[in-house]
Amino acid sequence: MFNFLAVPLQNFYNQSMIAHYDTPLDDTSYSIIISIMANVPTFASVISIFWLLPKMDTIGRKGAVLHLKSLLMILASLCFIGSKYLSSIELFLVGRFILGLLEVIRVIMTKIYVSECSPSCYRGFFTQSTNVLLYLVMIGGMMLMQPSLLGNDGNWQYIAVLTLVLTINKDKDLIVKSIRTYQGKDADIGIFFVR
Repeated sequence: MFNFLAVPLQNFYNQSMIAHYDTPLDDTSYSIIISIMANVPTFASVISIFWLLPKMDTIGRKGAVLHLKSLLMILASLCFIGSKYLSSIELFLVGRFILGLLEVIRVIMTKIYVSECSPSCYRGFFTQSTNVLLYLVMIGGMMLMQPSLLGNDGNWQYIAVLTLVLTINKDKDLIVKSIRTYQGKDADIGIFFVR
């Protein structure tokens, strides 16, 4: 989704390179940086296939999907926010790498976890609903990245702030109600929360 922020990020990359290396970006350098930024998440996704998929069996699906995904999303958001305020292209690159690690959790592990947690009569519906909701959130994010909203030089970091707030702020009462609705009134609620 960062492709929608091409102009503000070009300015950010240029400011960062001038601040850290006293070198402004020409067209060739900018093209190289864009290529690196575009390919780092793909490289991280390949690494996460070999690193994170086995974690699904060692720390469990809940641990991988809920806890590890939240931790990585918080770290990525902090990297993006920090990169803006520290004018650090390197920190932005680390955030892109972490987003690449998250891709395997989002695409593979979440579907497996949702299908295993869902009652069998609703399994297909919940698995597909997860995909639909994910794409609706992405469309909402693309709307926020319009230059008239948050997709400009002064505001692009607030997308990461919003992601951070949404990752940390969870309504436990709503979660408990949802679990009891689909798992029954006698469901062990404690297993769903970090102790």
